[in-house]
Amino acid sequence: MPFTDGGMQYLIGGARANLGIKKGRYLFEVKVVEAHNPSEGAQRSFRSTVSRNLVRVGFSTQGTSLLLGEGGDSVYFDNDGFYVADQKRESTSQRFSRDNVVAILLNLDAASPNANTVDGVRVAQPQKLPEKLLGKPLFPHVSFKNITLHVNFGPPSVPLPFTCLSVAEVPTADGVEAPAPTKDGKYEVIFPVAVPDEGTFDWLDDFLDKNPKYVELSDRAIIKWAEKSGISHTEQSTWKHCNDKPDPQFRVPLLDDFSARRVIQAVAPTQPRHYIVMEVKSNLVKEERSQLLKRFSENYFKTVAEVVMGEPPADFKEKVHKALLTEKQEKATQDWKRRKMEKEQDGPIGSWSVGVLRKVTCQMQCNVKAHQERLQRKRQRELEEAKKRAEEEAKRKLEELERQAAEAAAEAERAAQAAEKAEEEKKEGEKTEGEKGEGESQASTVVPGNDVQDYSEAEAGRAKTEVKEEKEVKDEPKTEVKDEPMPEVKQEPEELDEPCPQVVLTEEDKAAWFRKKATPDLTSWTLGSGLEKGLGETQVIGFETALITCSLHLFLTQVASNYIRKSKISNRIEDLMPGDWPLELRIGISWMCITHTHTF
Repeated sequence: MPFTDGGMQYLIGGARANLGIKKGRYLFEVKVVEAHNPSEGAQRSFRSTVSRNLVRVGFSTQGTSLLLGEGGDSVYFDNDGFYVADQKRESTSQRFSRDNVVAILLNLDAASPNANTVDGVRVAQPQKLPEKLLGKPLFPHVSFKNITLHVNFGPPSVPLPFTCLSVAEVPTADGVEAPAPTKDGKYEVIFPVAVPDEGTFDWLDDFLDKNPKYVELSDRAIIKWAEKSGISHTEQSTWKHCNDKPDPQFRVPLLDDFSARRVIQAVAPTQPRHYIVMEVKSNLVKEERSQLLKRFSENYFKTVAEVVMGEPPADFKEKVHKALLTEKQEKATQDWKRRKMEKEQDGPIGSWSVGVLRKVTCQMQCNVKAHQERLQRKRQRELEEAKKRAEEEAKRKLEELERQAAEAAAEAERAAQAAEKAEEEKKEGEKTEGEKGEGESQASTVVPGNDVQDYSEAEAGRAKTEVKEEKEVKDEPKTEVKDEPMPEVKQEPEELDEPCPQVVLTEEDKAAWFRKKATPDLTSWTLGSGLEKGLGETQVIGFETALITCSLHLFLTQVASNYIRKSKISNRIEDLMPGDWPLELRIGISWMCITHTHTF
């Protein structure tokens, strides 16, 4: 039967049988007796994704969570017609509700055609089991919310069209019993006694990992239970939020005021099992600690004080250092990814919403400044590259002009030499002809030799003029380059891709025993509200099992005194009241302190 008071109507319950099936074909039945519709209070400002009435029928391995479906070591059918296996949800069957009887069959018979399947009789086809569940004993398991169930492990209430034994008829060869919780019939109830903010909840997580048989009783456990039941909450911290008494903000009055705590505190002592009561403040204060001890006064409970103070063991330090390194590496990796994304996009990331933009204004301003510097360096590099290209182009053109001028000068020199040679040949020819023709008539008025000489001199003059002009053209680019020299600018090296940084622990990190968390174990006003009254006495008094020795007592007293002294310095004392001294003496001491302060 479910609890439907004090916010328990929002939480999923679960129950598992103490007999597992490792081979064969067996079934059990579940009948939905009634469906509850409890009141949810005067105000309800949320809409849950999980239905109000819920039934899950299936199998799981020993040691898994009692909430069927948490983790991958279970399979089940639900009342909405879905089959869930290996974290996958598929619609495979019909819906069922109040007054319906559902029989679920587990087939582990290797000779059967439907071996290693689970079957909801008459409403679903056989479904395969996940591979990681094959070969493991599977225990009948049910989970429910606002539903009253009747579980039948005996013969089926309705005749079946085939022969199949029930879970109650499982022989010893086909089944395995769950180990007995205790040998002496005693169940331990552990009360951790620890100094706040010194690895209290880290120790608790490590303890629960090593001892899964213990059930945590704390406000933190209630929040986790609600989350597993499909109730979401905001993660925004408030002034009264701390690890010992968190403020979940479910927007559900019966969950936000922890009304479920009252129901759990009343029911837990009636269920014989191992508990660990995680109350940081209540385990330290004598009056509150005595009230917690009274709840577990039954003879099958054994109260144990677990003192978690001082220097932790080496394995705990190693885990703390590993967690610190992981946090630092994640932060460095996120910063590296942000810088890389901004570099690829050549600017800060856009498309921000108004709400996000308000939160990252300072960061955006830094990004804009860095973006402007990158653009300036980019423009400087482009300008330098353009100047370099201009210098290379001018140098190339100058070399081309020099080459052309050299070719023209060589050609002119060859033409001048050819003209001089032709002139000499002509003079020698004229001289020879004159010697031969001395006897001829001297009355001729035409002298061809003078005409040839005048022509040769004119051609040589024109060639010299062309060579002079070419030399002037040759010298002209050199004069322009010398008049306007290009300035030399040192080029900045290209920015290389930044590799992902690998962080290491500093000496301060290696010397740390505990992690500093953003959320404290206790609020400042709780520390200033008379916590030293409980810390001033022996912490382990009143427990059935505790190592109460002289050295332990002195150690606890010393640790408590140091913590009280530090808390008084850093926190405001909320319940400070005048003492029994006379008014005149009290005023005199105050004045003396003030005078001493001024003179000092």
